[in-house]
Amino acid sequence: MIKAVYYNRSSNELYFEDNPNYEDTNFLSLMDVTEDQMQFGEIRFSPILHITLETQKFLIHKATNIEYNRKRVLELIDQIRLEKLGERKDLSFDFSERSFDGDLKAKGNIRDCYQALCIIQSAPGVFPIRWKAFDNEYFSFTTFEQFENFYHTFLAFRFQFENKVNQDTFDLKDNLLLAQTLPEIQVIESNSFQIGEIAVGTE
Repeated sequence: MIKAVYYNRSSNELYFEDNPNYEDTNFLSLMDVTEDQMQFGEIRFSPILHITLETQKFLIHKATNIEYNRKRVLELIDQIRLEKLGERKDLSFDFSERSFDGDLKAKGNIRDCYQALCIIQSAPGVFPIRWKAFDNEYFSFTTFEQFENFYHTFLAFRFQFENKVNQDTFDLKDNLLLAQTLPEIQVIESNSFQIGEIAVGTE
């Protein structure tokens, strides 16, 4: 169970929320609290966390520990990378003024269709082929050469996208290893959600 951990210094209280607000000065870190919940039976994730002083000190130490957060964000980066490269509904590429799915599932579908067309392209009745575009409307391919162009356009898009994801992941991990403070790690954590989309870094 991943929760955003906040610490109100004036009242010395911890409280958890579902989503992090990196601009909130009370925000400490994202934290997997499942093990803590099992270990400390009194923990209940209500808006304010009423716990013993011993448990509170433990959680504050855990949430502010540099190496714990470095390891946690490293795992988060790997998880986001896999999600970005996997099946998703928000990734598209353009061909002939239309947008088409560009995720891992589309990669398999387009490749399989192209390989099949390489074998049966000259058979009667193969074309036109209707292919669903990103807007759920259909696009018609009338020749093998047109679909081949579509296939290579997708390969170029996917190659560039996967390289961007992998490069962003490498840069984030490199910055994470160099980070010496919790705020630096929090910036990297925030940037990790943009893997494959924007330039990343700790600035």
